[in-house]
Amino acid sequence: GRVFEDLLIIGSATNEEYGSGPGDIRAYDVRSGRMVWIFHTVPHPGEAGYETWPKDAWKMVGGANAWSGLSVDVKRGIVFIPTASPKYNFYGADRKGANLFGDCLLALNARTGKLIWYFQMVHHDIWDYDNGTAPMLLTIRHNGKMVDAVAQAGKEGFVWVFNRETGEPLWPI
Repeated sequence: GRVFEDLLIIGSATNEEYGSGPGDIRAYDVRSGRMVWIFHTVPHPGEAGYETWPKDAWKMVGGANAWSGLSVDVKRGIVFIPTASPKYNFYGADRKGANLFGDCLLALNARTGKLIWYFQMVHHDIWDYDNGTAPMLLTIRHNGKMVDAVAQAGKEGFVWVFNRETGEPLWPI
């Protein structure tokens, strides 16, 4: 987890079997302990990405959790969250679809938990190819300009690099 202003923003570690808990991201007020926001990594009805899962998958599918580190761009108030595969890790016939927000880099408003942008590295993962490291925040020269970027490495050895504000890839994917 990470502390940003008065918020403790945390992911979760779930087991890797059927019946795993949800991998929701939460922020708590560090003074009162009250939950301030929650982001459902297996979307509930009416939430973005719900249509990428079977109906009511959020009731039975767990994982898509953030088990590694989170990174916060304090200046912009953005928390970058790498997510893991939905569970069960090695079988997906019971969760047809792209399965957002599993295997994603999420950019959330750190104060509200609202989605700013995302990139899904693996659609419908059945090989446990989740993002196992904290995203790196860096400033690089790209096309002659300095760009604040976020880089995410995955288990496959790929490294994805995005504009922090827009989610635009700096190199073709």
